[in-house]
Amino acid sequence: MGSWSSIARCFIAGALVAAIVCSGFATAPQARAAVPAGVAGPFADTWLAIGAATLGAPVTPLIEVDGRLTQFFAYGALVASDQGTERFAVGSALAEATHHPDQLTQGRRAGSSAATAAFAVQAGAPFQTSLAITDGFERLGGSARFGGAISRPATVAGQQVQWFEYGRVIWSERITAGTVTLDGWELARTLGLPVARSVSPVVAELPAAIDNRTVVSSGFAPARIAIPAIGIDATIESIGIINGVMQTPENAWNVGWYQETSLAGGSGNAVFAAHRDWWSVGPVVFFRLNELAYGDTITVTGSDGEQVTYLVTEAYSVPAGANFTPVISSGDGETITLITCTGNWDGSEYSDRLIVRGVLI
Repeated sequence: MGSWSSIARCFIAGALVAAIVCSGFATAPQARAAVPAGVAGPFADTWLAIGAATLGAPVTPLIEVDGRLTQFFAYGALVASDQGTERFAVGSALAEATHHPDQLTQGRRAGSSAATAAFAVQAGAPFQTSLAITDGFERLGGSARFGGAISRPATVAGQQVQWFEYGRVIWSERITAGTVTLDGWELARTLGLPVARSVSPVVAELPAAIDNRTVVSSGFAPARIAIPAIGIDATIESIGIINGVMQTPENAWNVGWYQETSLAGGSGNAVFAAHRDWWSVGPVVFFRLNELAYGDTITVTGSDGEQVTYLVTEAYSVPAGANFTPVISSGDGETITLITCTGNWDGSEYSDRLIVRGVLI
C-alpha cells in the first residue's frame, strides 16, 4: 500500500454526507481495565492508556501500511513505529479521503461551497472549537480526545459539523452538547480495508470485536442477567407486548425479557426492561443503570448454562411517550437493549426512558 497521504488522496468526493453516522453519550465514558477481544497485542497497553472513549472497539484486524503495523478502531487508529505506538490523525486523513484532491489547500479541504470553504486556511484566523459546543466538547473529551480543529463549523445534511485531527463532532439546535462520529470505521471502509461489519444508518452501534469463531445465531431463552459494573445479578422473567403496550416485570427485582424480541445470543435485538424503583420499596434492580458506560459488560445465562456477553456501546434517553419501534426493532448483528425509567417524577410516573445498547462479543 502507498503512503497515508497517497492512500487518502486517491478517493474523490461523495462519501461525506452518507458517512455522517453518530453515536453519543451525555458524558465521556471511561475506559475499563479489560482489553476487548480483537485489540492487537502490540496495541493493548496503548488502547488502555488512551481510553475506550477515544479509540472505541477494533474494526479491522492487524494490517501493514507502509511497512508499519496498523489497526483501526471505531474512532481512530494506532500505528506501530520504532519509537513506539503512535495515534494516527484519522480525522485529517478522512477529510482528505472523502474529498477531491483538487479541493485541498495546504492539506485541508477548500472550495467555493459553504461546506468546503470551512477547510480553507485564512491568515490571522486560526481554526477554533465552535462556541456552540464548548461545554459539550469538553465533556466528550476535548482536545485530549479530538486534537486540534482542522475546520470551521459547516452545515452538512442539516447539522453542524466540525472536523478535528482525530475525528468530528456534530450538533444541532436541539442537541448542542455534540455527538461523536465513527471516523476510524469510516476511514477504514473508505480506504477499502476489511472492516468488522457495517454500522446501522439509524442507530450507530460500535462494531463487535473481530475474531473468526462461529457465532451460534439461534440463541437461547434467557434465565439470568449479570452486570458486574453496577452489581446486578438478577432473575429474568418473560414478559410481552400486548396490544402495542410493553409490559413490565411483576417482581420488582426481576428483569423482564420481551418474548417477541430476539433470543439471547441470537441474531437481532434481545430487549429487556426492569423497574428503577418501586412503591414502598425504593431503589430496585435497574436503579443504577444510568451509571453504565462504554466497555461495561452484560452477561446473559440460559436455564441450561448457555452464556453470552455483550459490550455496552451506547446510552441515551427518550420521552416516555416516544415511538419505541426503533428502540426494539432488530437490525444487523446481535445486540441487546435494556430499558428503564429516568427523567422527572410527576407523582405518578417518570417523564423519560433510559435506553442502554450493547453488541455481542
